Amino acid sequence: MLYTLSGLVEYARCFVAENLSGFSVAEVTIHLVDARGETRPFPVPVAVLPPGFPVPARVAGTLNTAEPIPEAGERGKGPMLPPCVKDILATLRDHNKPLTKLRLLEEMGKRGFEWGETTVTKYLHDLMEDGTIENPANGKPRGYRMADE
Repeated sequence: MLYTLSGLVEYARCFVAENLSGFSVAEVTIHLVDARGETRPFPVPVAVLPPGFPVPARVAGTLNTAEPIPEAGERGKGPMLPPCVKDILATLRDHNKPLTKLRLLEEMGKRGFEWGETTVTKYLHDLMEDGTIENPANGKPRGYRMADE
């Protein structure tokens, strides 16, 4: 599987969180290969998350695309959702109050969900079109919310 750098870091964090209790990722080393087949290590420092910091329960990332491949869900357990959509919905549900796009991005970042504004905007639009969420023009307070609230 091919990963973006952020996807690789997230994969490493998830792997460590699930398999190596008490450890955290401090560095990821990428081995570069030249035309002669010689390798050179390229260390990438990673911000160490404080103990108890929520690690996303997903691993996503593809090469040369802003949208990761949707996760494969459990067979017969509903539709496959792109990881970004899952993160948007989880954040909105957990907050129980409307969030503007900027506030949503901020809250997602606090949870370790690092998505670009363009990607989140696209999925917010899709979720509004299918009726999952809403953002009423005259809503008080302003912001995105689950449609069933």
